Amino acid sequence: MKFITHLLHNKMKFFIFLFLILFINTIYNKNILDIKRGLDFEVVEYNKNLHIYKDRDYINVDNLDFLLNKKLIQVPRHHKSNIIIFSNKKLTIYRPICSKNKNEEYYKNWTNLKLKINIEGISCTHKNLYLKEFDNFFINLHPGGPFAADPIFIDTSNKNSGFFKIINKKK
Repeated sequence: MKFITHLLHNKMKFFIFLFLILFINTIYNKNILDIKRGLDFEVVEYNKNLHIYKDRDYINVDNLDFLLNKKLIQVPRHHKSNIIIFSNKKLTIYRPICSKNKNEEYYKNWTNLKLKINIEGISCTHKNLYLKEFDNFFINLHPGGPFAADPIFIDTSNKNSGFFKIINKKK
């Protein structure tokens, strides 16, 4: 009887843990459908001829080499859902922003690098580059907008044995 009680107690802990994970994911995404369908991203090594967005041919047309060899999370140009990243190491994230977007978060909590880049689009051009260092396990990034999503570059040059993974990525 003790065995059955112990087994039921452990299963209950597992189901509570699973429920909490799903609940947190729903809160972060603000859309319960994202749990099933996920978000469509690609993580790639950035180079000058690479398309910034997954669904557009836009590239960075400046001559600045600063972003080379950083990881780029290619998102659709007009996606609206947050991006949740899990990491077991400190990450430095760079976000080029468009002046037409709502950028209050960057002005308050991010550092302006004073570097100018040029990702030209029809609705807006991303020119100012901001950075923020994260040392927590879960990182919740707003997509940017409303005119266009702000690109996401991640510096992985600190080659300790850590990793990062997009939790709400489509399988």
